[in-house]
Amino acid sequence: MQIYYTAVVVYNSLLSDSETLSNLSKINNHNIKVIIYDNSDNKEYYSQNELLANTNNWKYLSNHENVGLSRAYNKILDSISDSKGIVVWLDDDTNITQEYFDALDSSISENIDIYTPVIKAQNGKFYSPNEEGFFKNKQLKSPSGNINQNKFNAINSCTAVKLSIYSNYRYDENLFLDQIDHDFFRSQRLLGRSFLKLPVIIHHNLSLKDTSGNIESVKKRFKILIPDYKTYVAKKGRTAVVFSKIKIVAWGVQQSIKNRNVGFTFWVIKNFL
Repeated sequence: MQIYYTAVVVYNSLLSDSETLSNLSKINNHNIKVIIYDNSDNKEYYSQNELLANTNNWKYLSNHENVGLSRAYNKILDSISDSKGIVVWLDDDTNITQEYFDALDSSISENIDIYTPVIKAQNGKFYSPNEEGFFKNKQLKSPSGNINQNKFNAINSCTAVKLSIYSNYRYDENLFLDQIDHDFFRSQRLLGRSFLKLPVIIHHNLSLKDTSGNIESVKKRFKILIPDYKTYVAKKGRTAVVFSKIKIVAWGVQQSIKNRNVGFTFWVIKNFL
């Protein structure tokens, strides 16, 4: 039976509140091993989370600090000795279903390296998988739509990957939180990996870049988002870096309008261009 290592990264939350872990407990007829990486920077969560993990026979990992998502992923990978299994990356609030694992199990093939379901957001749009574009990725108009293998891209959550491909790949730890999924899929396209869109839909409440509200909170978010974005774009060459500046300014203008704060655009230009 195929072994699935379900990797769940949590941040400043209790495992008992995780929708993902609750749903995983209801999955039948599949060999699922749960790995928790506790990325919390608030010590009040550690003891409760480790106790619940041990009670449920889940592997619990933590450095007792927020090491960033890429580093957490790499620590999870380093903890797995099996090169023939499949790792399934999950957010801690994912509506993972029995249908997902059934579809994944029936789709496993020697010719496919990476599997992704269709992710439907709360606004009714299909966000993943998609085709990479510079200013904006091309989204599916319907679940049955096709994705060009040469542009195949997807979000981290619910992406299933054969562990064998990690024999020569680790996530870029210069990326703290954002662009990790884009960087992964770009690297795998360059390596000639094969991708499959699974015939199943996962309903997922995505953040959809909702950064409206307190302007200081928006600045805090951008202090992570933009450096990660610049690190990722730098890998694409000088032309991409030049055009990325246009996108960064556009983000600033967008948030200035959304938050009715003209000065935010100038703050972005001063700090990130």
